[in-house]
Amino acid sequence: TEDTEHEIQVKVCKYLDSKNLKYWAIPNGFVRGGDNKLENAKYINYMRSEGYKNGIFDLTILMGNGKIAFLELKTLKGKPSEYQLKWQEYFVNNNYLSAICYGYDEAISFIDNLL
Repeated sequence: TEDTEHEIQVKVCKYLDSKNLKYWAIPNGFVRGGDNKLENAKYINYMRSEGYKNGIFDLTILMGNGKIAFLELKTLKGKPSEYQLKWQEYFVNNNYLSAICYGYDEAISFIDNLL
């Protein structure tokens, strides 16, 4: 069976740890969870007041020498949202290191190519 995005991200984080890279996750999935629409809307507004942005990538990775990479993880069949595509366009147009990677192997190739 295909790994979920969560499983891919856990494996990628373990790989980053093995390379002694510093990184952090953006818990966007958590913001959209739950059944209570009113409470969700309140929480999303609360998070937006603190800087939450739709579609921001899953991981921010400090590559060293002032380089920062942004990584969005998808399953092999996953599709980026409109917001994620806009972020990727922004990153590319402004010379940030970034990728939308489909599966663990593609994510590791992206990271290794930056090292």
